[in-house]
Amino acid sequence: MSTPAGWYDDGSGRQRWWDGQQWTENFAPETPAVPAPPYAAPGAYPAPTGGGYPAAAGNYSSAPASPPASGPSIVGWIALGAAVLGFITVCIPPILGVGWFLLATAFVLSIIAFFLRGKKWAPIVAICLSVVGAIVGAIIAFVILTAAFVTAVDEYSPPTPLPSISADADDESDADAGATGDRPSTDEVAEGLRVIVGAQGATGYENDTIPCLAQELVDNPDVSDETLSAIARGEGDFGDSTGALEFATGLSEAVVVCAPDLQ
Repeated sequence: MSTPAGWYDDGSGRQRWWDGQQWTENFAPETPAVPAPPYAAPGAYPAPTGGGYPAAAGNYSSAPASPPASGPSIVGWIALGAAVLGFITVCIPPILGVGWFLLATAFVLSIIAFFLRGKKWAPIVAICLSVVGAIVGAIIAFVILTAAFVTAVDEYSPPTPLPSISADADDESDADAGATGDRPSTDEVAEGLRVIVGAQGATGYENDTIPCLAQELVDNPDVSDETLSAIARGEGDFGDSTGALEFATGLSEAVVVCAPDLQ
């Protein structure tokens, strides 16, 4: 039950007006010490009316046994609640930004509440929670960013370089033609062609004509690698009609280019 309003000793030896809820700033004027009864019931002095409080009468009442203590201010409670909520939300990565905002708000409110009337434990606790929560949030943000960076590096793969475009087959040199693998070079075909021409007793094929014929046979896409390999070995009998037809057709086309007078 609250103590009724009246003049009481506030513990400093002076009479102070208690308004029923808290101490006011009104003190009774000091008077020479006079014997006073051990106790005067509340209301021995007139209650303040109008704009001020009445002067203290000769007899003062004793202070209430235990005046109600003032708790934290409303701003202090709000700061404490925001700090607790911010500390919780800052630990949840999807709403980390909301937690930081609440912690900053709680820090500002706790500073304000520290200078207001009321108990100071609430703003002090709010300040501590705000600072610790901000540090925890910074650590969590650093861990998340580091993990995202490592994942991005692991998933990154450099672009595959485009294959180089080879030159046209008609512009390849004899060395390139020989380096392709199974297809004989122009020199190899020319040597084999000399053997075939000599074995068959053909005439009119000059020394400068054979290399030209060999080059035309190598460049002819209708002449297979197997047929060219048989020519390079000097085999005039190809063993199958396909090889013989490729050789005859390719040689006829080559003669048109290299030795038109042999047609």
